[in-house]
Amino acid sequence: MNAAEFLYDFFDEESVYDADQAGYRFPDLVAALDEIGKATDQWEREGRRVKGFRSSLPRWRKSVTMAFTDTGEIRWDEISGPVGTSDFMSDADKDLLMYAAELLDSCTLRFTEEQRNNVRNLVSEANTVLRGIADGMPDGLALYLSRLLRETETALDEYAITGDFVLDRAVSRLREALDIAMVQTPEDKQSMWDKVKDLGKQLAIGYMIEAPALALTAAQMFPPQIGG
Repeated sequence: MNAAEFLYDFFDEESVYDADQAGYRFPDLVAALDEIGKATDQWEREGRRVKGFRSSLPRWRKSVTMAFTDTGEIRWDEISGPVGTSDFMSDADKDLLMYAAELLDSCTLRFTEEQRNNVRNLVSEANTVLRGIADGMPDGLALYLSRLLRETETALDEYAITGDFVLDRAVSRLREALDIAMVQTPEDKQSMWDKVKDLGKQLAIGYMIEAPALALTAAQMFPPQIGG
């Protein structure tokens, strides 16, 4: 599931309450909009006609914002209860969003079951390492890394609903934090990260074999420091 599919499925829920219960979060929806915006910029550089996307993006953003309160909490109607997500987007805008999803298909990482298991093992191993080195890490870094590990675990648990877009985002953020944590780890404890590095390498190799067109993206997610 790419960013546009993720957004489309949110607006396909019966209500914002149902979407929230299913695992759709305001920050992820905003991130999906940003991802579509970046893709639109790239399509324009490639010479594609993007006028429709340019005009729809502000309406998509407004639709997401209207579906939530200013604090990012689910919106309720005082009489009828939770507001339907479809009330905030026209059929025409949903159709264009689906077209964006089709275009994004060719450049979106897809996590196979084996790769998701590798990510779960990576999270488990990283948690083990973190427990062993947390006391020697800079203030706040251990807490931040722990938070991203939980975020990645949640993305794995809710994969059936939130799909590749949310997991891709979580893993990318985790990878950056792991890079920092490894640099901050004393030399005599560097070997504790070996299993995490091996799992990152397996993920990168998997993408190169299964989706050669996405190998560069995978290499960016799992660089040499984690990749081995």
